[in-house]
Amino acid sequence: MLEAENEFHIDLEFFNSDSFRRILSIELFKDVEDIFERNYKELLNVRDDSGDLKRVIHNFLMSNSTLIDQTRRLIVKCPKIETEFRLKISKKYANSPLNSFVKDLRNYNTHYSLPLIMKPVEIEEGKLIVKGEVMDKNSLLKWRGWSSLSLTFINEQDNSIDIQSTFNDHFNNVAELYNWLNIRLKELYFDDFEKYNNLLKVTSIAKK
Repeated sequence: MLEAENEFHIDLEFFNSDSFRRILSIELFKDVEDIFERNYKELLNVRDDSGDLKRVIHNFLMSNSTLIDQTRRLIVKCPKIETEFRLKISKKYANSPLNSFVKDLRNYNTHYSLPLIMKPVEIEEGKLIVKGEVMDKNSLLKWRGWSSLSLTFINEQDNSIDIQSTFNDHFNNVAELYNWLNIRLKELYFDDFEKYNNLLKVTSIAKK
C-alpha cells in the first residue's frame, strides 16, 4: 500500500508554484501558434472563390494579431528570455516592411475595407493565362492608416500585391522566430519542463 502511494506522488510544491504556471502558459500558447498555422494552411488551399478567400485572409490576419498580443503576455511571464527576445525582435523584425504591412493590413481589413482582390490575365504565346490572386495596390493606398514601413512595402510592389508570395514570406518569417523561441524556452526552463512532464506522467498513471 505504501509503495502504491509513493508511485503516484505529486510534487505539490511545484504544482503550486509560479514555475508550474509558467510552463502551463507556454504549453497553452501552442494553441495560439496552431491556430495561426492552420489559418495559413487554409489560405494556401483557397484559390478560386474570392469571397471565401477574403474570409480566410481575414482569419489569418486576426490570428496573426492574436499571436503578437499573446506573445507579449507570454514573454513577460518568462523573464529569462525577455531581454534576448526583445533584442531579436528589434534587430530582425521590428523594422521589417513586410511584417508591418501584414500587421496594418489587419487594421485596414477590420476598420476600413476588405481588400480588392483580382486575378490578372496575361497573354503568353498567344494564350490567355490567368495568374494567381492579387490585392489592388491603388485601392490599398487610399487608406491613410498605413505606417511608413507598410508604405515602403506597398510602394516596392508593381501594380498589385501577390497574395500567395506575400503571406508565404510572412509565415516563413514568423515560423522561424517561433521555432527559435520554443527551443530557447525549453533550454532556459529545462528543469521546470522536466518537472512538468513528470507531473503529467504521474497524473496519467493515476487515471488508469
